[in-house]
Amino acid sequence: MTLVEQENLRIVGLVYDAFGAGDLETVRSYLDPVVELHEAESLPFGGSYIGYDQVLTGISNVLGTWETAASSVQFLTAGGDWVVAYVEMNVVTKKNRRQLRFHISEMWRLRGGKVVEIRPLYSDTHMIWSAVQ
Repeated sequence: MTLVEQENLRIVGLVYDAFGAGDLETVRSYLDPVVELHEAESLPFGGSYIGYDQVLTGISNVLGTWETAASSVQFLTAGGDWVVAYVEMNVVTKKNRRQLRFHISEMWRLRGGKVVEIRPLYSDTHMIWSAVQ
């Protein structure tokens, strides 16, 4: 693993830790000003969010779907400019209080020590969509 890949892993780990602690200033410090978040179009919160403020809006839209949400990063791996996080999610929907467990592979692209792109890939978008309708 290259030094850049090791540093990218460290940065993504720090972003997860900061986000979990509610430390949005630290999160912001690792995001490029024109960071992109691309959520699955088939989900109610789907779409592309460009720029720090829009990315926070996208994250808020995702979290707003759940009454409670707990995530656990199972592992991180890196290759080139990319870091992949395999994340287990345990959520309860706001609309009908349905409990769901699913996995996300989150693809993070970094450049110059900053996150420039995030692409979550959900294990079962149909299950999620059906549960929040």
